[in-house]
Amino acid sequence: MPMPNAAMLKGSGTSRNAKKRGRKSVEESDENCETDSEAETETEEALGTKVKAGESKGKEVEPVSKTDKVPPVISHSESGAGVNLSSEVLEYPDPEFSDFEKQRAENCFAVNQVWAIYDSLDSMPRFYARIKKVFKPGFKLRITWLEADPDEENEQNWVDQSLPVSCGKYCNGLTEDCVDRLMFSHRIYPIKSFGKFGCLVYPKKGEVWALFKDWNIKWASEPENHKPAYRYDFVEVLTNLDKEMGIWVSHLDKVKGFVSIFKQTARDGVICFRVSSGDLYRFSHQIPAVKMTGKEREGVPVGSFELDPASLPTDLILEKE
Repeated sequence: MPMPNAAMLKGSGTSRNAKKRGRKSVEESDENCETDSEAETETEEALGTKVKAGESKGKEVEPVSKTDKVPPVISHSESGAGVNLSSEVLEYPDPEFSDFEKQRAENCFAVNQVWAIYDSLDSMPRFYARIKKVFKPGFKLRITWLEADPDEENEQNWVDQSLPVSCGKYCNGLTEDCVDRLMFSHRIYPIKSFGKFGCLVYPKKGEVWALFKDWNIKWASEPENHKPAYRYDFVEVLTNLDKEMGIWVSHLDKVKGFVSIFKQTARDGVICFRVSSGDLYRFSHQIPAVKMTGKEREGVPVGSFELDPASLPTDLILEKE
């Protein structure tokens, strides 16, 4: 799927940078910013996950793609100093009711937070990093990359083939500095941190996630046939992960006439379904979302969600009908 350029969205969209796109600048207040290091919920007992002792894995940084959603990207040198790479910025339509930019304003970043970062495959927020230090003034962070570190052989095969991962067990990778705020999508809350050994990240009740359509763990046996553009289903997470039962989710479909409003919808008479604990790599990425009251405007369904357009495939958000 070719990424749209600014000309394709002229007049109907904005870039990630509020100042560049002429929308009102984000106020530097603490409103809607959770900058404390909140305790992650300790549910690892339900998962039966073991943490390996030993050194953390390093991140093999791939050449940065300059496709241009919001660059994933920093490079690194042997000294560990991060170098920001110049990149174009992909523009996308504004959400109609919610200001997702407030959640990633400069003042929202704090030590020990974990953030999702747009990846270099199709610019979806699948990379994770923990903030180690915040430099002032201006925007500069020291981050430690989190690396997928699965225990299951089939999941390790998936990781070895460089297929996209956004949940499971992570270990600490390289630490480097970055100055590009546009690469950050949203804060995430691991269900458990293991200090220098990493953390666990799984979909949680109330979140909205994308699922890979027609996913199969056997993609790892022919990775050349499973590259972007990926197709997605969208779901609301109804339950936290249970080792035996997996995760229950419900279908979400786009509401016609809106940029990124999605509502719960039955497919073939089925609204809810289960993703087993052995199929968690089916989850592509979390999407920042705000639940609607139905009072926002005529036609907005009660209990629907407005999704962050920056975390949706471009062909989907370009179509309002």
